[in-house]
Amino acid sequence: MAETDDSYAGALPSDQDRLVADEEHDTFDEEFKPNQFHAKPKQRASGSNPKRQSTSISNILFSSLDRRGFRGTQHEHLDRAIDAGIYLLEGELYTKFRWHPGSRASQNLYLFIHSPVYKRVEVVMALIFLSLVIFERPQTIECSLYLPMAFEVICMLYFLLNLWAQGRVLRSSMSEGEESILTVFKSRTFAVRFLVIFILFVDLILSVTVLRLHSRVLRFFRVILILDAQNAAGVRRVCRQIVQTAWKVFDMLVFVMLYIMLFAVMAFNFFSLNHSDPYFATFETSFMSMFILMTTANNPDVMMTAYNDHAGACLFFIIYMLFGFYFLMNLLLAMVYDNFTLYEKTKFKKVFMHKRQAIRHAWDALFPGEYDNEQKTINFESFHAVCRVFRPNSSGKQAYLAFRALDTDNSGEIDLNEFQEIFDVMDVKYQYNVVLTRGQSVIKPVWHQQSSNAHFRAFMKKLQVVAESKTTEAIVDFVVLINTAYIVVSAALADPRAYGPSALEQNVAAEWAFAAFYIFEATFKILAIGPRDYFGSGWNVFDFVIILFSTVGTIYQSVHENHVTLQVTIGIRSLRLLRLIRIRKSFRDTISGMGHLLPKMARFLAALSIVFYVFAIFGMFLFANTVTEKCTCDTSILNASVLEDGTCANNICGASYNLCTDRINIGPSGTRYPCTGFYQLNNFNNILRSYVTLYELMIVNNWYVIMNGHVAATGPWARAFFIVFFLVAVCIVTNITVAFILESFTKVFPLLKENKVRAAEGEVAWSRTYRTKVAIGVEEARKMFDQKKDIEMHENVEKLVYSASEKVHSSDINRILFEDDMKSWIIEEEMQGHTV
Repeated sequence: MAETDDSYAGALPSDQDRLVADEEHDTFDEEFKPNQFHAKPKQRASGSNPKRQSTSISNILFSSLDRRGFRGTQHEHLDRAIDAGIYLLEGELYTKFRWHPGSRASQNLYLFIHSPVYKRVEVVMALIFLSLVIFERPQTIECSLYLPMAFEVICMLYFLLNLWAQGRVLRSSMSEGEESILTVFKSRTFAVRFLVIFILFVDLILSVTVLRLHSRVLRFFRVILILDAQNAAGVRRVCRQIVQTAWKVFDMLVFVMLYIMLFAVMAFNFFSLNHSDPYFATFETSFMSMFILMTTANNPDVMMTAYNDHAGACLFFIIYMLFGFYFLMNLLLAMVYDNFTLYEKTKFKKVFMHKRQAIRHAWDALFPGEYDNEQKTINFESFHAVCRVFRPNSSGKQAYLAFRALDTDNSGEIDLNEFQEIFDVMDVKYQYNVVLTRGQSVIKPVWHQQSSNAHFRAFMKKLQVVAESKTTEAIVDFVVLINTAYIVVSAALADPRAYGPSALEQNVAAEWAFAAFYIFEATFKILAIGPRDYFGSGWNVFDFVIILFSTVGTIYQSVHENHVTLQVTIGIRSLRLLRLIRIRKSFRDTISGMGHLLPKMARFLAALSIVFYVFAIFGMFLFANTVTEKCTCDTSILNASVLEDGTCANNICGASYNLCTDRINIGPSGTRYPCTGFYQLNNFNNILRSYVTLYELMIVNNWYVIMNGHVAATGPWARAFFIVFFLVAVCIVTNITVAFILESFTKVFPLLKENKVRAAEGEVAWSRTYRTKVAIGVEEARKMFDQKKDIEMHENVEKLVYSASEKVHSSDINRILFEDDMKSWIIEEEMQGHTV
């Protein structure tokens, strides 16, 4: 929901503002050196009253600068640091610079609503608002309807207050003559927020006072509020991509539907005369049969009757599937993939250039009125002041290391070119090495080196060598293989249906032997290399969690002996099979790649959940309680007769919707038969049932059985809902996810592998202009941040060297993917005169 800006609409402060600012400054704070950049007054909207601003409600309620220690310091250099920090926030949030807050009160308010705590509260309130559907009609959890209504009113009041705060900030950026409250609607984002909240208020009032609907269809607008949250930028980006992709491939989807219609007409003409063929009795059934065949859900059933009548009929279906499924559907995937890569490049360019503009504006804010400020520099105190606004959660140590990383010439100051990397360097985590006077380095010194006993240190050093040796690793791998074979063979020989739950029991002595070995292994490594190093490895944490769960399961089984506990314990112990992943390097590389993939993959899962939410709201509105009421064998409802095999003689929804009692069907003679289906559970009676049903529809297998049941219970119009869901969830959302995975495996994973190889060779993996290693002297470290333990752990310490973590950020990957493009973008910008 953020807006972009291609030009800077801010104005330099007037001379009158400068005089007002100068009158407010009596002394300078020694923490910030004023010779590093010149006076910068507070920017105010034209015509505003400074005295009135100092007593405004927003200053009293939302003075977020109090927590940062800025209150009471009215110095111009501090005002300029705040202004510059807000510009950097606007660059990171990808918002328009034209809405830059113009007064101190609005700046305080802006920093408050963009603070980390407020961002989390915003997400929590939006999630609570979404989750109210669990307690609303149709209810998943039964409770008084006044309870969700009360929470809904609270959420609505919060979002109204949030809207007021955003409008207040927008009004402060208005120039003279634009002070009307209606001018805030010039912001498209604000207008959309207002419209959504207004619709939700109308929906709430109508549902309570007039309509009293069992399901409120307008609740799907709630997803916009979660998408509008500041911390949901990644999910918002994916959802916008879904909408744009749907528009881009709309013609292709229409072509596919025309292709299906053409073959449906031919199939109807070819096979409708066969009265024993239910798939082509009418044109409607012919079209749906061919549409379902395109999803492979009814293949080969749909062709078997025609194939039985004439062997040549199979050619019709083979040609249809070869060109339709294998060509058109893959062509659709190719179009989605092409649109995905184009969108990623376009979006990265916009974000990259927007951040450069933000950095330019921030630099101008530090040196107001100086048009030739490219040669100016700032020191650490000034840089730290900006960071405290831009990244309030960052520590002084992190800010100092970032400053030293940017200061590539060791001048103690950074210029504009070095300042350009501030967005990336603030995300880097630095880890220290202790460098001794003889040039030796100790990476992450272990705990036993702190001991004053030389013999103890020597003994623990030998244990560390044994723990990290290849022989120890080979022994552990061998035991894992033996344990895996034991688990698989035990499962293959067990027959719990014939001998009951006791058949699942495994040899207790063997289980405790394996558990003891794994416990000893984990304890030995923790003692040898220390808890910090042990749990600092993701693979060790992975092993430890498996050991912990399997051991707890074994102990719990010994205390509580019943078949449920036994089943759960056996399942948990089976997790030991996952340790096989460590044995093969290819397995480890795959898991490592997935580790980089999953955080971004979470955005797609969240976007898919939002798509499900929208369709679930419509599904509950259209189909709530229809299937469970009409697709059963209850004779009081359908006057249905029960056949000898326990199935319904006239169930309108089909055999898959047979009513089962205790997982069996009972015929008229009392004979018990296995239940043939539980499809009555696939309904839209509440939000959780709806999610499960939509998930089964997305998997595609037998989705038409669910659709046919709802069509029989409601009417033919219900098919439109399921067709639209298939086109959106499968043809667009799923294909976008596949495109993301393809992009990752073809471009990103090779970069990760290259990074690992180059890092092992001691080279810098990414083309960063800032330092990846920062050397800090001992006295400097003691002065800037507390590192006494690290320094006193060794004798004759000369300096601490901090190295950038090997974790690869998405910004690093994008920089490599679009490195050549970035150079051309910068050249293009320089030619247009927008930057240095």
